[in-house]
Amino acid sequence: MVKSLNCRDLTPFGGDLVLNALQKDGQDGLIKALGREKRGTLQIGSRLGRDVQAVWLTRTKEGRKISALSERWQGFGELRRGARSLDYPLTYIEIFIEEDGGKGDGSLIPAARVRSKGGNNIEIENFGIYPARLTNIKVGKK
Repeated sequence: MVKSLNCRDLTPFGGDLVLNALQKDGQDGLIKALGREKRGTLQIGSRLGRDVQAVWLTRTKEGRKISALSERWQGFGELRRGARSLDYPLTYIEIFIEEDGGKGDGSLIPAARVRSKGGNNIEIENFGIYPARLTNIKVGKK
């Protein structure tokens, strides 16, 4: 259960930070570039909130699409045994908000690999089979 996603500096995605870092140095370069950023926090359940390093906003016919990237929590056992999941070091969240009413839904990929697919296209690969569904999302004021 995603408890909260608090973001600041929602900007239209102009292919800046994420796309440039991916095209230049791949996913490792993206992680280095993201390490210097803080655009908000993501809290899942009762765990400690994690910094969100990249957030971008896209306008759609129905409303807004908010996309966010964050480094994910990695457990000691996962690190110790060198699990395949270490190749998926990011968390990706995508939220669709209706223009009227501020309600929405979305998806969460807790372990994601990100690649540039040429031009302004990026590919988000999920370590699991399906992304988690986010429902009953409400926009709140702080």
